[in-house]
Amino acid sequence: MKKINNILTNIISTPVIPVALAAITSLYSLEAKSFWVDETFSYYVSHYWNFLIYSIWNTEANMSLYYVLLHFWILLGQSDYFIRLFSVIFAVLTVFVFYKLGKYMFNSKIAFISSLLLSLHTFFVLYAQEARSYTLALFLICLSVYSFLRYRENNKYKALLIISSVLSGYAHIYALFVLSSLSAFTIVKKSIKTYFFSFAAILFFLIPLLLAPSLRSNQASWIGNPTLSNIVGTFYLLSGDFLPLSVIYMLLFIYSGIVFMKDNKNLMLYMWIFVPILISLVLSFLKPIYQSSYFVVVLPAFLLLVSNAVDQIKNRVWHNLILACLIVFSIIRLGFWYSNAVNSYSVGPIHVPFVLENQGEDWKDATKYITEHGTKNDVVVFYVYFGKLDYEYYQTNNSPLPIEIASKSYNQGGGEFLPEPDVNLLNNLKNNYIWFVINRETETKFCRSTQYHNVLSALEKNYRLIEETDYSQVKVKKFIHL
Repeated sequence: MKKINNILTNIISTPVIPVALAAITSLYSLEAKSFWVDETFSYYVSHYWNFLIYSIWNTEANMSLYYVLLHFWILLGQSDYFIRLFSVIFAVLTVFVFYKLGKYMFNSKIAFISSLLLSLHTFFVLYAQEARSYTLALFLICLSVYSFLRYRENNKYKALLIISSVLSGYAHIYALFVLSSLSAFTIVKKSIKTYFFSFAAILFFLIPLLLAPSLRSNQASWIGNPTLSNIVGTFYLLSGDFLPLSVIYMLLFIYSGIVFMKDNKNLMLYMWIFVPILISLVLSFLKPIYQSSYFVVVLPAFLLLVSNAVDQIKNRVWHNLILACLIVFSIIRLGFWYSNAVNSYSVGPIHVPFVLENQGEDWKDATKYITEHGTKNDVVVFYVYFGKLDYEYYQTNNSPLPIEIASKSYNQGGGEFLPEPDVNLLNNLKNNYIWFVINRETETKFCRSTQYHNVLSALEKNYRLIEETDYSQVKVKKFIHL
């Protein structure tokens, strides 16, 4: 028994297993799904340097650091796999720094458990496999919190605190809310003097971000006003997006708050979670910015609190049983996500849908189909620019060319503004075949079904529908000239 305990002690004393597991879960089926609009947009913004700088200053404040770094990364390769690999690298680095953070705040056992749970968490793996800035932001946030805590006893961490905090703000706007929670913690613990210079320096270097016109652009205009269901949904995502798993997570989270709130370490972690939520709710009265999926930035704090609660259970049978349930249910949920075989499940009479999906709009296969069944003399019509971008990313030299049918320019950076389709342009098309492509979000999220049907009506004046194919939320309609 003593030998086994020594082996277990050696295992949990290093982050090797959680880091290796993070690499496995992040790399598995990395290229299985098509890029979706946000990933394509990452490539589109990052590709050309002059356009990148213009976008960061004028329209794309959020994720600006990621776009700059991605610009240089794609010089080495531009496949779906390679572009997403950039996020995988930071996911693995996040788990390593997170382990160091947990070990410093608590002990190696809690660090091991929390890092293991992070590596298996579907919310985390989803963003590890996405060409967006979330894992970069998580890595910098964990590094910022770690240096924040170490700075109290070692002044050499001051530079790391300033650098990681500033970079995290440029990686994702929600990182600023986490930095606000650290500031609030220093006020509560009356240690503001210790950190005053550091936070002043952080604020100074964030001035370009705060003053940039892009921060007031239409980048987040698609986000609606927050509701109670959004707040509940936030904790549902943090707790695993799987009802049996979520129940265990939330009971441990509540238990940790009731029993250990007075502990300084737990207080900071709770502030890491609730201060960003409160700030985003308050700011949403001015402009809606509350988005549940963005709160992946507080997932490390949530898992540390849960892991600490598990560690405090003295009955070894219950301790091991609860930990086993967390791991097993996490694996089951992750397996559902990988396979994408089911979109919901039943718990008794309750029918529960999964929130996190692993199969969005299949632009890869849709574009491939149009390329194989179309000619260079055909045209492809899109109502919205973000569908056109996805098609252009996957098109080849043999693909039919897309045409722009918007009557006015778009607000770059997205948002809900979509100009009316140019019906006159459609009426004057002379091509033998036209491919009309529409994605789900145009009809649902942006409520543009009227414009969609106007495009169809204009096409049907001179063309006849001869073929319709669906590719996971992407409809492809082929028309022949009358």
